[in-house]
Amino acid sequence: MEEMERDSLGRFVKGHCGFSYWKGKNHYEKTKKKISLALKGNKSPEWRGGTYYSNGRKMVYVPDHPNKGRRGYIYESRLIAEKALGRYLKTREVVHHINGIWDDNRNENLLICTNGYHTWLHLKMKRLNIQLS
Repeated sequence: MEEMERDSLGRFVKGHCGFSYWKGKNHYEKTKKKISLALKGNKSPEWRGGTYYSNGRKMVYVPDHPNKGRRGYIYESRLIAEKALGRYLKTREVVHHINGIWDDNRNENLLICTNGYHTWLHLKMKRLNIQLS
């Protein structure tokens, strides 16, 4: 039995068995690069204003930041702390949310400390059975 394909009106068309013009063909590397660059950042159909949430923490797109991740995003709390300090945070500096709510990025709720002190702080709170919301 011969395979058949439907036309645009849903009728069967004899002799067409799923023929695809692009089947087995590839774009040149130069063309792939152009397509990739054309859909980056706010040109992408997936663009959502340069922010997204990762593990409950807001990430902001800052492509020229020295401490950005691979995709160009950084935690919003770090940006706010850097703005308050007037300098970039060092990689060993951590931003601690005093009330424990990660999306509460008010200046009064942020504490800049070393990673060691931050770990000690959480262990101390756990020992004293201090629950953060």
